[in-house]
Amino acid sequence: MCAQDNCRGSGEGQRRFSSANLHSICDGTGFLVAFARMEGAPLRSIEISQNKVFTAVRMGVATDKFQARLEHDRLEASYFGERMTPLPGGNLLTDPKGKVLGAIGVSGLALSEDQSVTESLAELANAGQL
Repeated sequence: MCAQDNCRGSGEGQRRFSSANLHSICDGTGFLVAFARMEGAPLRSIEISQNKVFTAVRMGVATDKFQARLEHDRLEASYFGERMTPLPGGNLLTDPKGKVLGAIGVSGLALSEDQSVTESLAELANAGQL
């Protein structure tokens, strides 16, 4: 799986939404390896999408699952580190055996749409279809 291919695939997936958004992809340690920004995407979304991928990789779960844990245990995201964000829209990229290779994060849409895009892209990437 190539990060640039995943970014190209994310461009295809985002066309179904009317808002401009952006995508970040990181490696298995949380460092950014690819980034794509649609024209007109909010500048604040750059850091948000990068924090989503960092959080997903470092916590080992999608950011919506991290959010659920924080709410259940009544914890603050900052307890886990300053870059951690519980905002939906960060998902893990894995190999066929489930080893975490990295993550994809989307920002700029409604949170539920960010999450939907990353779920779709992660599913395709994890199946080797991207």
